[in-house]
Amino acid sequence: LEWVIESRGADDDPDAILDIVGILGDADRKAAGYSKGMQQRLAFGMALVDDPDLLILDEPSTGLDPNGIQQLRSVVRDRADAGTTVFFSSHILSEVEAVCDRVGVMNEGRLTALDTIEGLRENAGGRGTVELACASPPAVDGVTDIDGVAEVSVDGTRLTAQCSDPAAKVDVVRHVDDRVDVVDILAENTSLEELFNQYTGGGRDAETADEAGGGESDAGDGSNVEEASA
Repeated sequence: LEWVIESRGADDDPDAILDIVGILGDADRKAAGYSKGMQQRLAFGMALVDDPDLLILDEPSTGLDPNGIQQLRSVVRDRADAGTTVFFSSHILSEVEAVCDRVGVMNEGRLTALDTIEGLRENAGGRGTVELACASPPAVDGVTDIDGVAEVSVDGTRLTAQCSDPAAKVDVVRHVDDRVDVVDILAENTSLEELFNQYTGGGRDAETADEAGGGESDAGDGSNVEEASA
């Protein structure tokens, strides 16, 4: 790390960087004896030297334990908030969803979509779900007539509505709560994994995937790689 700082002509404090990435306590150990996760932390620390305007991180959570992953997220968010552009490539979609504000979806070396996560949902027609736990059995009547509601089911005192329009979830809650007491609400959006399958044609035909992606561009020879920037 000291060599990287010197070679870049920077004036960073190596101990401060090691503290940021969580391995200050192992500063006196030789890097050759580091575990895979510690080596990943060290590499991440090297990338932070001289406060770069651009960070390119390829599978940065590889080898990290849950605490390390959480720490990585925190540092990436802090750098992005400070104005650093971060390109974050990962196959772990939950990590992409937790960190990035814009997401690019690649399939077989081609960029099939680039947008915010919410934009990807809207373009793909992704559905959101709202589940209501009620004090007494709710009725389906009227819920199915709400604009943006695609499907409704009732199981005992629980009503579940699939919504193509996020605003429809609020309308569903209001409609049901006007008729029975709603005691609990669970709202979910289309996950990034589901969106990825839609944009890459996973479980769908190529024509449907093209409609979701809205176009393609060449991006090398990789396959099924999720890339995003924070």
